[in-house]
Amino acid sequence: PMTKPGGHTAPLFVTGPTFLTAKVGQSSTTVGARNTLTVTLQSNVGIETVAASQLTGIISISGLVGFKDDDGDFPLANDGFTDVSGVVQGSVVRWQKSTGTLAVTVGEGQRLEAGEVYTFHVVLTNPNNAQPSPPL
Repeated sequence: PMTKPGGHTAPLFVTGPTFLTAKVGQSSTTVGARNTLTVTLQSNVGIETVAASQLTGIISISGLVGFKDDDGDFPLANDGFTDVSGVVQGSVVRWQKSTGTLAVTVGEGQRLEAGEVYTFHVVLTNPNNAQPSPPL
């Protein structure tokens, strides 16, 4: 029998789609304050929207329960990081208060490239009462 290396170097060891980097940070811990969330993502595969009716690249971040803002679309800012404004549909993040979910949709014909680090900001309002950080 042939010998082969183990672990990640073994022949035909293949990983599925995953985020190599997935971080969320914040600018304020003060109750009721406007809070700039900084999201940093890096995927091991490209994320794209081929056609609106076929394949839609949506990235959801859930568990952000407690922000006061009502459901809606919030503008993206990137402050000099890898520009996502031309890639994300409408240059907005969709917010759903009841589930604490931010959703970013890749625009039709656009692509977030594999291995590229993308960082963007969105501003939400902290709750009026102190709370621990929820699991994301």
